[in-house]
Amino acid sequence: ALLLNMNEMMEIIRLQRNEQPVELEAREMHTLLSGAIEEIQAVLVSEEVEFDSGAIFDVIGTSCVRVDARLARRAMTSLLRTSAVLGGPGSRLRLSGENIGDSILSVKVEFEVGRTDVQSILNSIDSSEPVKEISLTGNASGYGLALAAILLRLCEIEISATSVGERGVCIEMNFPKSASR
Repeated sequence: ALLLNMNEMMEIIRLQRNEQPVELEAREMHTLLSGAIEEIQAVLVSEEVEFDSGAIFDVIGTSCVRVDARLARRAMTSLLRTSAVLGGPGSRLRLSGENIGDSILSVKVEFEVGRTDVQSILNSIDSSEPVKEISLTGNASGYGLALAAILLRLCEIEISATSVGERGVCIEMNFPKSASR
């Protein structure tokens, strides 16, 4: 967990120094999201998190989005892993989405918070800075949320977070659609 946090901190520092080139191109959303989900499987099992991603693949179909594939996949992996850990054992992580007109693919990550407070998560996404209250929590951290927000914004993807009820969070990412590759 400490190594993961250090890697996320170092990546944030590199990004802030503009050491990371961004190359936006058309990529299949299905491939990006499938790769990110595959990378977090061990965390889902170890944290005993129920994961629901079925509906998202029906929505995205064969849609292509304009992103830097390496940065976007890293961002989604970090966001999903951190959300699963902050939800905690027995929680549920749900992916959903919708097409907004012909130009935007909206992907939503929803979960109930078990290991921190909702406002800290909202602040980390909004400010792209890790919030101290969640800086070291198990296998993820506030750095994971901040890193995801920075990487997505570098790819020109809008990201926002809202509270849902008393303990729920919905993180929405709006990807610009692109013509097929």
